[in-house]
Amino acid sequence: MNAYLSLWNTISQRVASVRNIENIPLGVRRSWTPEETQLMLRVLQIFILENILHEHRQKHGTLMEPLSGIRALDHKIFIKTHWTFNEIRSMSLEDKLLVLHDEIKVENLSPEAQSFVVGKNISDFSIIFEDFRSEEWNYGENKVFLDLL
Repeated sequence: MNAYLSLWNTISQRVASVRNIENIPLGVRRSWTPEETQLMLRVLQIFILENILHEHRQKHGTLMEPLSGIRALDHKIFIKTHWTFNEIRSMSLEDKLLVLHDEIKVENLSPEAQSFVVGKNISDFSIIFEDFRSEEWNYGENKVFLDLL
C-alpha cells in the first residue's frame, strides 16, 4: 500500500474516532455531509502538517536530535519566529497550527504528495471543526508511514 494512502487512512481513522463520527473511505465520489467535509478537511490539515514536518526533520534533524514528534513542530516554529522554546511549548496545538497557517497548504507539499491529494476528490469549500483536539494528531502513529517517504 502506498505510504501516502496509509498515512491518510491512519489520520482519518484517528480523527473519526476522536470526533466519534463514521470514517469515510478515501476517494468516495458522492456528496459529503457537512460532518464528512469537516473530517476530510481536518485529515487534509494533519496530512499536510505531517508532510511539512517530515521535510523539516530531513533538513534540520540530526543523529543526536532527530526532531521526533512535536519537537519538529516546536523547532519549525522556533526557526520561523525566533520565540523562546518556553513560549512555544506553552502554546496550544491549535495556536501552533495558526502560526504555521500560511504554510499548511496543498501547494507546499512535495509533488508526489500533491498528486496524491489532488486525485482524492477533496472538497473545495470549507466547513471546519470549531476546535482542534490535540488527540487528533498522533505523530508517533504517523511516523511509521513518514519513514517510508
